[in-house]
Amino acid sequence: MTKRVFDKLLIQVPSIQLMQDRGVDYILENTHKFDGPFLYLMGARWFEIAINSKQTFASMIEHVDLIDNALIIMSDFAAAYPHIWRTDKNSLRERGSELLIFSDVTADLTDDLRGTLNGFDAPRYDRRSSIDFYDYGYLKSANNKNLITVPLGCGNRWVRPTLGRKPEKHILLDEAHKIVIKNFSDKDLMYVRSFMHSLDVCKILAGRGYRISSFSRESSDFIRMVQGDYPFIELIREESWIPFNKMASYFYEMPIFYSHFQETHGYPIYENLQAGNAVIGYAENISSEVIRTMQNGVLLSQMLSPELSANIIDEYFDRYVKQNLQVEVAQDAARRFSCETFTQRLIGALALRDWTFSG
Repeated sequence: MTKRVFDKLLIQVPSIQLMQDRGVDYILENTHKFDGPFLYLMGARWFEIAINSKQTFASMIEHVDLIDNALIIMSDFAAAYPHIWRTDKNSLRERGSELLIFSDVTADLTDDLRGTLNGFDAPRYDRRSSIDFYDYGYLKSANNKNLITVPLGCGNRWVRPTLGRKPEKHILLDEAHKIVIKNFSDKDLMYVRSFMHSLDVCKILAGRGYRISSFSRESSDFIRMVQGDYPFIELIREESWIPFNKMASYFYEMPIFYSHFQETHGYPIYENLQAGNAVIGYAENISSEVIRTMQNGVLLSQMLSPELSANIIDEYFDRYVKQNLQVEVAQDAARRFSCETFTQRLIGALALRDWTFSG
């Protein structure tokens, strides 16, 4: 990659005026009232990145305009809206500037440098038999010079760490995704197998005194059907989108998040880690760069028996409680995933590719 030295780092933030007038807290308290709640939460994340960037050469913009020798970073969701564009990529390059567009998932790559908030290429959509060998996945950025990975969770103050409380044996089982529900009869699909495996593991843990809760929003009919075989599941009945603050309150009440399906980026994984919670997941769809087994959680595999999986979770939770790992998990996640550290982590990743700033 050609060595570059930029004068400015410009962070594109959607709806800057709303963010500045109402503040991020307004978004977190009223998430469910917006048309497109996910997009407003995404905008709030980028606003947090911008206001926590301490570098003198970093600032925020809403519209992409002609500017000399700047690196402009933005989300691919924002890039899809024509009204933010007042110039094009070629005109920017003629002025010595570059665009770095981040995607929630690894995108099809061109010759352009692209950013990803989660570079893990998982086989979660594959159909595999239980005896097949396959790649668990990998961080694409390690093998492609045109892809840079900088994980993104949320602002540290968005979640309330469970510090100072003795964690209870209470698991928040991630809600079944619509694609799991739609294809539930196909037991060779990776994501269906992960869901079924998680239910069998939770059945054993429930017998050992763990409480298991899960949402029943858009999946209410499906989860009630599942309850026929797994009656221990306690349903949290909510209507579709809820305020982010309310979701964060559930994280506070339940110190274990069980993820069986990583949709797009997997924000709840990072959010729970920033809250100091343990995350249980699958090597088939979460990177070991994120979940470090027996440290901030446990990575299981569909290949493990439910009994052995439950034993591993039990052993980890015992360590999590006795060694007060909430503190370490929260501090580690704040350093590696938070909005507050995003710019500094981005600058470090760019430096490895010989892209630096003059400031």
